[in-house]
Amino acid sequence: MNFNTIAGWRLKYLVDKIDMNSINTICDIGSCDLSQSLEISEIFTEAKIYAFEPCPRNYQNALSRLNSSNKNNISLFETALGESVGTIKFYPMDDTNPGASSKYKLMGKSTLEELWNGRWNHYQDREIEVKQNTLDNWRKENNVEKVDLIWIDVQGAELDVFKGGVETLKDVKAILTEAGLKAYYDGQSLKPEIDKFLSDNGFVEVKEAFQYNGSYCEANLIYIKKDTI
Repeated sequence: MNFNTIAGWRLKYLVDKIDMNSINTICDIGSCDLSQSLEISEIFTEAKIYAFEPCPRNYQNALSRLNSSNKNNISLFETALGESVGTIKFYPMDDTNPGASSKYKLMGKSTLEELWNGRWNHYQDREIEVKQNTLDNWRKENNVEKVDLIWIDVQGAELDVFKGGVETLKDVKAILTEAGLKAYYDGQSLKPEIDKFLSDNGFVEVKEAFQYNGSYCEANLIYIKKDTI
């Protein structure tokens, strides 16, 4: 397995906790440019990966990276995942930080600069509408029996995705997610809410995998099913 990537660096925390050979179906939610899907496919070479990216500009970048060598393993969907099915408002980020695009609006510039120690100089360049599905409904529509692993980075909307995927979570062995520690989007979910929801649905945090992500505002986290430990 190739662990010399961003995805690999995180996934190595699971090697002694779950049977890696049992991971056959993976969701990459908030895929941006497909980078982590491609990295994950190098580790789980036989797995099927479903990637989701609602931002049109990011989706086109991701689509351009699908080719004859990976498109049989990776399927890309131009949709957000959340609590409901329909259309939602969405706020693409400017080209300096496209991965920070979100269904939630950023807080004011002064708040952002304070939270990020004066280092925030990106902006959401417009408001658009995008399609949204729930994870549970998407799975039924696409005849996906179960999901074994979730990689998710949706800029404050993590809890929305989990709430729309309660049935799917019953079979998930591990979740690798980003989560807010201090809010910098209006309405975003934060780690304590995510902790409680996932605990109520049978998951426990892998404490040694906690990692700040660029600032004290957010962190990378891993949760696994309680019955695996």
